Amino acid sequence: MRTGVDSTDYSDDVLDVQLGIKKYKCLDCGNTFNGAGKTVVCPSCHSSNVVLK
Repeated sequence: MRTGVDSTDYSDDVLDVQLGIKKYKCLDCGNTFNGAGKTVVCPSCHSSNVVLK
């Protein structure tokens, strides 16, 4: 009997949508990354000069 939700029950795309994760590109260093929230910061250079990809 299963009592919880296993992470294998959902694809990565479904989890991204449910958690509000979006793809971003940093305009300063060119890094592309996934992010969520009101203030998204590039994990490489810590710039907030990012756009949705």
